[in-house]
Amino acid sequence: MTLLDPILTVIDAELHFTARVRNTGREPVYVYTIPNTAASGSRPGTAYALLTDDDTELRLTLLPSPLPPDVSVPYRVQPFATRLEPRTELPIDIRLPVPVVEWYGYSTSDYTGDEWEAVSAYMVTVSIGYVREPEALFVQEVDEPNGVWDVGGEMIRELAARLVPDQRVPVRKMPIRPAR
Repeated sequence: MTLLDPILTVIDAELHFTARVRNTGREPVYVYTIPNTAASGSRPGTAYALLTDDDTELRLTLLPSPLPPDVSVPYRVQPFATRLEPRTELPIDIRLPVPVVEWYGYSTSDYTGDEWEAVSAYMVTVSIGYVREPEALFVQEVDEPNGVWDVGGEMIRELAARLVPDQRVPVRKMPIRPAR
């Protein structure tokens, strides 16, 4: 698996990341592409957004969501996946409004975060998870959106790109943050 041509721009009121994922292997893989939430369903075209503990790096992830602090949850929230055949590519397109509001699978991206602390990140890391088909423990087609899968595996592999934008990225910091 290869992450090709990662590009990050912050223009006006939008953070935009594009890249392509290429399956260089011999078997199909399931690439996490659509964040899912426990409260409000899927969020196509976005990614979970969390700051590092020192608030200097914004992590955009398409990986299973961290668990909420001090709360027991009935199931693990993770992004939905797109099946990618060998020797094919998949475009990745993530757009988030600026300031970026921290969110993950057990929160919501609908909240504006106006009362949350304003910080700015100088680096952005984008992480995209995938499961090789032979390593999948479960694969279930999802009703909405069409053509995506709920997939889990023994091993979730990861592609990542660390990027430094031309300007710091304004972020609204979540007051209660998940364990990482």
